[in-house]
Amino acid sequence: FALYAMGDMFRDMFGNRGQTQAGQDLVLSIEVPLEDIHTGVTKKVRYKRHIIDRNSPPRRCHTCNGVGSITLMGPFKTKCNTCNGKGIIVNTTIVDQELSFDVPKGVKDGERIFYAGFGNNMGGQTGNLYVTIKIMKHERFIREGDNLVMSLYISFPDLILGRSVEVKTLTGKIKININKGSRPFQRMRVAGKGLNREGGMGVGDLIVELVPVTPLTINEKEKKLLEELKVSENFNNIKY
Repeated sequence: FALYAMGDMFRDMFGNRGQTQAGQDLVLSIEVPLEDIHTGVTKKVRYKRHIIDRNSPPRRCHTCNGVGSITLMGPFKTKCNTCNGKGIIVNTTIVDQELSFDVPKGVKDGERIFYAGFGNNMGGQTGNLYVTIKIMKHERFIREGDNLVMSLYISFPDLILGRSVEVKTLTGKIKININKGSRPFQRMRVAGKGLNREGGMGVGDLIVELVPVTPLTINEKEKKLLEELKVSENFNNIKY
């Protein structure tokens, strides 16, 4: 790092007018729902960027008087920062840019899509555009890699006795069977009902977490049944 910085200093001191000014990159963020991550989608963005104003001629840099460098002392010179060593100031204008791009299936949250030459041009090379994908929070699913996790709220009798339940996936409704004697917060895995993997490499799984719920109120009959269950053999001798 020190040697690299020293090299930059000597290049500035002895002139660097032949270098092309690096472009300025731009970064945009776009929010995408989970359903579009599953299927892939084409999105359109509009943003503002700087480009060279072809209708306004460049002007001489007032800092270095068009030389591109500033004399420090004796033979030593440093590059003019005002014009980046070019000796001229290029006028720019702000334009509205529109871009359509594909969001691939299974793209990860925070991934960047790269587009060369869609950034700012301040008088040298044109910068690039990076579009950052932000996945929107879903009302039912949490993403874990290529798997989708959902909570299924179920009563204690259904956990004990088992039942068939209809649940929603990203592509429609399916029926799953809850086995007798299932445990609270047990996870059930349904193969191939998660997210499409990036690059078309298959599909993740749906993971259903069984969350027990109890009623807020009970009637006298239900209270009597629960009192009987509480002292019954299997409920009174539960071992953890």
